[in-house]
Amino acid sequence: MSSEDLKLTCRPFTLDDYEAYLWVHQNQLPSQHPFDEGYFPTQGLTLKYFKSQVEEYNSLSDDNHAFVMGAFDVNHALVGIGELISLNDDFSYAQIKVKVFNLYFNQGFEQTIVQQLKAYAKRQNVKKLVAYVSLQDEKALKLFNECGFKDEGAQMIAECDQVCWPTKQVFTLHI
Repeated sequence: MSSEDLKLTCRPFTLDDYEAYLWVHQNQLPSQHPFDEGYFPTQGLTLKYFKSQVEEYNSLSDDNHAFVMGAFDVNHALVGIGELISLNDDFSYAQIKVKVFNLYFNQGFEQTIVQQLKAYAKRQNVKKLVAYVSLQDEKALKLFNECGFKDEGAQMIAECDQVCWPTKQVFTLHI
């Protein structure tokens, strides 16, 4: 695979992205593993719905609450979605989320999206990124290790009387 194949642009969605958004959802493969949503009915993915999503994403970014971006290849295909979600008032601490559509699994796009989100976060003056990863999602655990995040261990989030269950591995990165 050449470096040209991995050229992606992570940027906010625009209405011009509707066809790429619809196409990737219509062509998703069945679920490839437990953490892949896979194909789902797309009759609700209308232009009106997409427009409302774009408006919501723009509102979140205008308020510095979150940045939701599409990851597009050189042919304008929507490969994945990246998110930075503010975890404090001044957006200096943010959660990072990465989704690659299963048509593009195992092609190295995950690392490229993480790198572009890190660069975007730095431009937004984010000082620290955090990723919460399911303990069973081996690919995501490996991804954040390979991208330079520090493994902070499992986080206890679900409580049942006196028993706490670690359900997410926490990764952090100071930028």
